[in-house]
Amino acid sequence: MLNSLIHRKKQKIQEGQGSYDTWNYEYERPAASAIQELAPANTFYAEGRKVKIDQVDMTVSEIETWRFCNNCSHKELLGKEEEKSACIKCGSPMWADAGQKRLMLKMRQVFASTADRKSRISDDSDDRDPVFFNKQMLVEFDETHIVDAYKVDADFPFGFEFLSKVDFCEINFGEQTEIGEKISIAGVEMPRQGFSVCRVCGKVQENNQESSHAYICTAKDQENDKNLIDCLYLYRQFFSEAIRILLPVSIISESNCKLQSFIAAIQLGLKKKFKGKIDHLQTTIHEEPIADSTYKRKYLVLYDTVPGGTGYLKQLMRSEYQLMEVLEMALDVLKSCVCNQDQDKDGCYRCLFAYRNSYNMSETSRDAAIEMLADILSNRDRMVKTDNISDISLNTFIDSELEARFLGALKLSRSTEIPLIIKNDLVNGKPGYFLKAGDRAYFIEPQCELGKLNGVSIASRVDFMIRPARLSDEVKPIAVFLDGYAYHHR
Repeated sequence: MLNSLIHRKKQKIQEGQGSYDTWNYEYERPAASAIQELAPANTFYAEGRKVKIDQVDMTVSEIETWRFCNNCSHKELLGKEEEKSACIKCGSPMWADAGQKRLMLKMRQVFASTADRKSRISDDSDDRDPVFFNKQMLVEFDETHIVDAYKVDADFPFGFEFLSKVDFCEINFGEQTEIGEKISIAGVEMPRQGFSVCRVCGKVQENNQESSHAYICTAKDQENDKNLIDCLYLYRQFFSEAIRILLPVSIISESNCKLQSFIAAIQLGLKKKFKGKIDHLQTTIHEEPIADSTYKRKYLVLYDTVPGGTGYLKQLMRSEYQLMEVLEMALDVLKSCVCNQDQDKDGCYRCLFAYRNSYNMSETSRDAAIEMLADILSNRDRMVKTDNISDISLNTFIDSELEARFLGALKLSRSTEIPLIIKNDLVNGKPGYFLKAGDRAYFIEPQCELGKLNGVSIASRVDFMIRPARLSDEVKPIAVFLDGYAYHHR
């Protein structure tokens, strides 16, 4: 809730009346949009006025102390249980670090106090300068809430599971900035400056200015810095149902294109499946640390924004074919869309673009979505039930992730002295790559098994074996190990 107070000084003051005329307006926004739209220091536009949020209501929410894991999504509200020395989810010893303990406030009500003259805007001068915030969605659940799970019974890392209860906590860490202390939460390290407010009245403190307080604040005449909170995070939290999807290639090689295209395709398929508004079904990314490794599984989480869920996602998990049907519906639309007839178009508002905002539009590709959906659907007859998708082969997962990174780095390599060209090819009877670097040519064979027959004393599997395309070249083969010895030793 935003409580907006507009004030104007009276020209004539009558006896027994105040010096100002005041008008109160109230605006309510869903928590999902309010976490940014009504955040401190942001400007709110409505009814021909613009007001700046300058105060947080400290009477409807208590300041809470939370501890965050630097490595995974686990968090705890302190004061309820005994403190632990390490994260109970991933075992990170950084859990006990003092820097992982932070102050938070659940966003419920904010205020804006603005002079009448400053609040007025005209249609021709409505220049809105958006404020960008560092936000992060933490996804956490208990394994007991995994109801159904399916995976591809083949060397293809793809699967999905239905979660009946998931803890979603979205946190606003303050305005985006490159200045300030970097804090790692759930594997993401970035400056999180938070919001500076008065501990008593919640008045927002402006940078490099004297402390600001509400008129009736009991702390405004005190010089004690303890009355000010330098770094306060705002959050919203809800519990709902979700489908967690492990994508075939967890970290996209060249860019974010495949991920954004897949998300748009999912939304397109859901629209066709349910034949109505599906705005309450949203997506977020969830990462899960891999034990004894610096790598993480990356999941796409399709969740219901209505607390408790509406049953839509549960319906998709009645069998392994329901979600596949969503993907197939999306693929049919993409293949039949008229934009395929225009060589200069890689999608349009009739297919994918309608499901992405302008920020992600440049990374949304019809062709990339078609390729991903076709790969997944080609394995639809190999879907089998499993306990959870964390059982999907660790080696297969890491191979997929690192192959994508390595090939993406090669494709993005730019050099005027040695130009690089890489394309798909058949190498030793299996899919591989042809690489041309300057006037030299090579074949790249992924996942190459080596043993004593190859002159290798310890059997191992090489991520990439690079050999010269011409046998006459006196160049030794290059064995590329991307993730160390642990995952290759046989």
